[in-house]
Amino acid sequence: MLTFALGPNDSPAARVARIAQDVLTPGPMGAFVRGADYAAFLDIWDLADDSTHLLDFAHSGEVLDKVHTSCAVFASACLGYAGFRLAKPWKADGTWSIMGATRAWLQPLSEQHPAWVPADGSAEPGVGAIILRAKSHVELVTERLPNGLWRCAAGGGSPEQHECQGLTPTQIKVTNGTLCRMTPPAGKDVFAPDGLGRRPSGWIDTNLIGLPSYEEILEQLREANS
Repeated sequence: MLTFALGPNDSPAARVARIAQDVLTPGPMGAFVRGADYAAFLDIWDLADDSTHLLDFAHSGEVLDKVHTSCAVFASACLGYAGFRLAKPWKADGTWSIMGATRAWLQPLSEQHPAWVPADGSAEPGVGAIILRAKSHVELVTERLPNGLWRCAAGGGSPEQHECQGLTPTQIKVTNGTLCRMTPPAGKDVFAPDGLGRRPSGWIDTNLIGLPSYEEILEQLREANS
């Protein structure tokens, strides 16, 4: 599991954004691109809200680091490091699906949550917001740029050609759909359709999901170490 420094002046949402920035500053990561970092990052799911590990013989990261279309797995991991209690997406038969619906990884966050903001032109997403596109993709806002555009972080991508150097065809195939990366420094218009034509339906304001404050985290640490 990775560790991140606390910023005493960070809002909860800014903490979420900084975690995404910090873990991706060294570069994109996925199954076989910074694979050890990626698996360690996803070990936060060991603390998910149930009494068992994903599998008895493996850490969460060792299970999740090969999951394709993992955009919500990345976003939820950022929330977990920020203090959000993660909940595994259980199915009705008592099992849970790694390849479950995107929003299942972010439960109980949804369009019905009080923190949901519809993309109807009445507001703009702030730093730390988790944008939902066409109910099939999520991205996390890390920065609002002076040019009015946004930088975002997202998982579920695939490596570019130069990032495949040194990888076998099998490793490339496994890494496809797992890569987490930042958008280019120039930013983008988050209201525009993405490469698959998906427009945002809205976003979660992570200042409104009950993340602990800096002082509350310090108090929790003091109690744990007393």
